[in-house]
Amino acid sequence: SLNLNTDLRKKFSIDPNVVFLNHGSYGSIPTGVRTIQQAWTNAFDRQPIQFFDHFFPYMASSIRCVADFINVEPANIVLVPNATTATKTVLNNLNIQASDTILVTSLMYDAVDCTVGEISSRIGCTINVLTLTVPTSPKAIIDAFANYFKTCTKLPRLAILDHITSATALVFPIKEIVQICRNYGVLTIVDGAHAVGSVPIDLKGLECDFYFSNLHKWSFTPIGTAFLYVHPKHQESFRPLLVSYGYPLGFQAEFMYVGTMDYTPYLTIDAGIAFYQSI
Repeated sequence: SLNLNTDLRKKFSIDPNVVFLNHGSYGSIPTGVRTIQQAWTNAFDRQPIQFFDHFFPYMASSIRCVADFINVEPANIVLVPNATTATKTVLNNLNIQASDTILVTSLMYDAVDCTVGEISSRIGCTINVLTLTVPTSPKAIIDAFANYFKTCTKLPRLAILDHITSATALVFPIKEIVQICRNYGVLTIVDGAHAVGSVPIDLKGLECDFYFSNLHKWSFTPIGTAFLYVHPKHQESFRPLLVSYGYPLGFQAEFMYVGTMDYTPYLTIDAGIAFYQSI
């Protein structure tokens, strides 16, 4: 087994004079994963055209690796650069109207707050904020959601839910909350940016409409790696923010290549998850 104070520290490039506690903001990838990413970069530099001619099977392999990690069918997830992109992608596809209400909590992540606020100011939809105070308990959170739905005068169209809150690291009883929302016919978007690698994920059992998470925080992949789960019932007309060569070939094909950019972070996902599973 690894000595967490010595052996594991050597596997990262973090300043040895720093005790790095805030891994949840941007992460820090192991040197071995960085070496693999550099190998992919070198492959591109040697043969740029050949790289893009042959990289799709490797992208598919990365998707399968994530799917196994979170217990979901590979056909239901796509790779995106980060959770913020995933948030905007989902909301774009839901065609929010002025008559819609979006339910959020007082503990939601600032970037999600900004995204929802921009949509509200532009379209005129209503944002309902469910206030949650900390410290709290799973039962108190469940009761707060149940009471909201019992007393609200107009049901929201969708709810944006944290799996683990950012600043307070509070683990939501997410399965129970999703079930409450489903009982009222409310769409659920789960922000799992801090969840994958922190707690076990079972998307088949969760039964939400949308779920996204970064992989660069706790799954040891480079910045620029995240996934977005979309329930099959929403996939038919679901599009990325940037429409490119995959259109109109279907859900996964349209997300596979969204213009010229650095795809090497995606190609290291298997190495990052393998490192996670080794410690």
